[in-house]
Amino acid sequence: MNDNENGMIVNPDKHHAMVLGTTDHRFSFPVEESLDLLGMTIDNQLNFDKHVCLVCNKVNNQLKVMAVE
Repeated sequence: MNDNENGMIVNPDKHHAMVLGTTDHRFSFPVEESLDLLGMTIDNQLNFDKHVCLVCNKVNNQLKVMAVE
């Protein structure tokens, strides 16, 4: 946990970053390739492929449950 210019302490468990493009900045908290934001999963290329895959898997699992009954 590092102090920044304004004296605030960053809690790495509560902060995440996703870099769009390139940067040389070193973050004091995790930098993710994709994030869940308001129920949507987006990646650093602003693609929704991972989100669509997760939704399809959930739907597929529900269909399997319905087919068993």
